[in-house]
Amino acid sequence: MRSAIAGVVLAVAGAGGAGAVEQVAGASLALSASSGSCQLQWTTQGGAGDLELGLPQPCQFHRDRNGAIRIRSVGSAEHVLVESVTRSPESPGQCVTQIRGIAVAAGAVAASPHVSKVAACPPVQWDEKMFIGLF
Repeated sequence: MRSAIAGVVLAVAGAGGAGAVEQVAGASLALSASSGSCQLQWTTQGGAGDLELGLPQPCQFHRDRNGAIRIRSVGSAEHVLVESVTRSPESPGQCVTQIRGIAVAAGAVAASPHVSKVAACPPVQWDEKMFIGLF
């Protein structure tokens, strides 16, 4: 089941799900493709669900310089970023990176209502404001 609360798409336990890739605040998060678009599959002790992220494939969790997923605590939620990179075929070294925030708290997983588009090629260490600014 999905509902919108204050402009945030919120996935609620009981919506179906898939296997784990990353552990965030007690939730297992995995990224997959659905009709060429990035999808987040999640499971918690209370259930499972899917969120369509509206980002083109391929997509990935934002990681630190050591390859670990970057997680930031904001209030009672843990936030991660999902990024999708489109490289310019005409201009090597130029990219458009799209970023969507994911928040996990109290057994629910929410995707930010906004997507940021940045003219930068990874690896980039997004600043702390990126983790909360998308919400």
